[in-house]
Parts: sequence; C-alpha cells; structure tokens
Amino acid sequence: MGSCSSRSWFPSILPIAGSPRMARRILLHKDMTKETLYFVGGLFPREREDEIRRLTKSGLQNAANNLQWKFVHGYDLCLGEDNVHLLNSEYIGSFPKRYGGVLIPRYTFRHAKGESSDVGAGFVNLPVLKEFSRASRLKAELRRINCEEDERLYFVGYAATYPIVTALKFAKRRFPDSVCCLIVPDLPQYMELGENGAGLLHRIKNHVVSCGMRGMDCYVPLTAAMAPCLGADLSHCAVVEGIADVSGAELARIPNASLPARYILYTGTLQYRYGIGDLLSAFKHIDDGDVGLVICGDGEAVEEIQKMQSEDSRVRYLGVLTTEEVAILRSGATVLVNPRKNEGEYTKFSFPSKMMEYLASGVPTVAYKLDGMPDDYEGLFVDAAQDGLDVAIERVLKMSPEKASNLAERARAFVLREKCPERQCEKTLELLRKEAERNER
Repeated sequence: MGSCSSRSWFPSILPIAGSPRMARRILLHKDMTKETLYFVGGLFPREREDEIRRLTKSGLQNAANNLQWKFVHGYDLCLGEDNVHLLNSEYIGSFPKRYGGVLIPRYTFRHAKGESSDVGAGFVNLPVLKEFSRASRLKAELRRINCEEDERLYFVGYAATYPIVTALKFAKRRFPDSVCCLIVPDLPQYMELGENGAGLLHRIKNHVVSCGMRGMDCYVPLTAAMAPCLGADLSHCAVVEGIADVSGAELARIPNASLPARYILYTGTLQYRYGIGDLLSAFKHIDDGDVGLVICGDGEAVEEIQKMQSEDSRVRYLGVLTTEEVAILRSGATVLVNPRKNEGEYTKFSFPSKMMEYLASGVPTVAYKLDGMPDDYEGLFVDAAQDGLDVAIERVLKMSPEKASNLAERARAFVLREKCPERQCEKTLELLRKEAERNER
C-alpha cells in the first residue's frame, strides 16, 4: 500500500510511550494501519498572511483560504496534527497587475502547535508561466517524499486547478497505492480564471484540467450535481457543501460605535452576477432611517457602492477586511444578506461559502434557496424568492427579538452540529478509507 514515513522536509517524530498525545500522534485505524494525509492546496500560512494581504492588489482569495483552513483543522481533529502535512502553493494573483511579488520563495512552516512540518513550494508569479511553475514545483516537493509499506497515504487537493490536478496525477503515478482525492468547490468552466490575454491558452488549460480531474480516486464536490461532470458516481464522492467555523461562531455580539445600531451586512465578492446590484436596489426601498447597510469586499460594484455611500449616509463601504474583522462585523449585524439569485445552470453547482458563515453566526439570514443547497437547510433562513429581497429584509427587521433569535439560533445549532470541521472531514475520511480498501483488494 502507498505510504509515507521518512521525509526530507517532514521530520519523523516518535512520541514517548504512554504519553497523553500518543493516540493523536500515531493514529491507528481499525486494521492497525497508520494513516498519513497530505493536503495539497493554496492557503495562506499564518506566518505569511500579512505579507500576502499587503502585496495583493486585487482578488484576494479570502473564501478559498478560509475553507482550506477549515479542512485542515478538521483533518487535524480526525487524524491528529502530526499525521497531517501541508504541501502549499498559494492562491494569489499574478505579478504585476494583481500582486506585488514576482518570485515566491520556497519556505517551511508549521500549521499547528504539534510536530507538524509543512512546506510552501514557491513559484514564478508571472501570468501564464505561474500555472506551469506551480505545478512543476509541487511535483518537485512530491519527489522528496519517501514511502514505506506500513501506512496508508492520502493526497487531498484543493481545488480543480491546473497545478493541483497535475500534482495529484503525479502523486498517483509515484505512489500507485495511495488515494488521491480532489476537493471541487468550483467546476473549471464556471471558475474565474484570473489573468486574461491568453484566451486560447486558458481554454486549453481548462480542457486539460477538466480531463485530468476525471482520473482521481475520489472527490469531495460542493454539491451532488457536480458528480456527473467529474465522471464519477456518488459512491466515489463525499459531498461537503461547506464547513461551519466553530471559532467564529463563539463570538459575542460586539457593538461598533462607528456603525448604526442596526445594520444589514453583506460580505464577499462584489460582482453583479452575485446579486450585489439587487441588494443596493432593495436597500433603496427600506425607509427606516435608523437601519444601515454595511458592505465589505472587493469587485466590479465598488464604484457604485461608493457613489451610493456619498448620497446616502446610511450606507457604509469598509473595503477588504481580515477574516477576524468580518467575523466581528457579522456578530453585530441585525440581518445578514446573500443576494445571489437561483438563476443559471451554475446554481446547482453552488453553495456560497458566506452562507455557512452567516448561518453559524447566530444572526438572522436572508438569502435565496439555490438548487445546490441540500433540503435540510430549508427553514434556517428567510427565503427571498417568495416576495423579493426588500420584503424579505423588511420581514426580518420587523421580527420580534425572540422570533429573530429563535430563527438564528436554530440555524446556528444545526450547522455547528452537522457541518463542523470534524464531522465534515470524517465524512471525507470514510471515503478515503473505502478507496484504500479497494486498492488493497
């Protein structure tokens, strides 16, 4: 079976027999097989996050970063920190238009307080060349891994991009008995590919990714409807529409003296196709002068939002904020809004990451029920499809404190119980173990 024990960039650490962390440091499955998981992704290491934010000019991948960290946290809880290793290639924009650095150096870091040791592969951050450089450097790091026969080896990649798919395919060739799994938050044909100007090359790359991702052992798609597009049946999939942020959900309601006492909040990408224009229009129909609209994020609608802010003192645009700052904003909001409508084929492949954050916050949420949302989310938010966005928002604003609290707490309890990191990642590990057993037959 595929395995990994001796690594040039992951020190081998053996716990003292009888130590309280022994069960977590050396995790044995039912058949006494040690499990080691490599998370191949593009998150922002804590040690580098400030620099990444400072150098990013546009398109900061907050949502992708947050979701990846939730997966890592869940795997740490399920397998133990010492059995989870990160092979990282940051999801950042290209130099010079979207990012201020042209060469990303190789680096090592620790994602947890334990004995974990992780690596950033480094790459040349130039348009077009970046994708091939990232793939090449990831493969170089995979070559450093030495394997033995006594443990199961899992490679879990995030997401359906050329570097990650290429790295997973290489890992499978190098370690044939390993299990390679691709987390698919977006299908390539619906993803923003970033830098344009090489349209034909992007289309070729898109085709390569779409074909390449069909060769994985298993998948973690965002919705069940993605499975046919991956060339897989659901028996080879573990659907994870999102992961609730348990730590963020513990925040108490924090008032902000610089903001209205009651405010509607939208956080995220400010693209018209995600409904931000509809939210601005809906707010114009809300006559209550004591209710504000607070928006943070980046995108094409910024100019219109700033114009509206100059004309209406109730509107506040706060720009791009950190994850912690956004969590504090959510805790103080009266209503959280996701204005994305259930229109277009892509909605059946979509579960907005902000929905999980909203529902876990303990604040009432207004949104549209998208085709990609499982039915068990019904009744956890006010559906704007019935009477329109403005009416739905007004309905929440007019709720009694008790009714609003009951709605929000019901949603919060559900996602923290059913969609927490440990539960969602255990679901994917069950799939990985089944695939490993198939390989061993």
